[in-house]
Amino acid sequence: MTDPVEIEAANFITPLINTATRVRQGQLSCSTVVAGADVGSLLTKGKDGHFISFFADGGDIYVFFNNSAAGTPDPAATGTATGVCQKIPSGTWVNWKMVADFTFVRAIMSTGTASLRYYISSMGSAQHARDI
Repeated sequence: MTDPVEIEAANFITPLINTATRVRQGQLSCSTVVAGADVGSLLTKGKDGHFISFFADGGDIYVFFNNSAAGTPDPAATGTATGVCQKIPSGTWVNWKMVADFTFVRAIMSTGTASLRYYISSMGSAQHARDI
């Protein structure tokens, strides 16, 4: 196996503890008002290539990624409208590969409140946990 994507996919890891010098996981409070976070800030050695795992804790959360802290997901949007987003059902994990520059997650709920929990969930073949 030499393809970097295959290596990352084969090297899924557990959530690592945050330290004073390394932030490896986070939480975003979500409601009917758009919220956002730069999940790329978790990555100290390059934003492209790592998988990030997301968990919808307490409700369905609608998300998309942007290259800036702008934009509002719209759960009712259809077609190719700018607000079209993806649903993470409550209690569900999803794993997405980070794409360089598109590291800002934008999240919203149709009703209620919940938490979007996320962590770096892969590493490359030459990496050690201390590197992420």
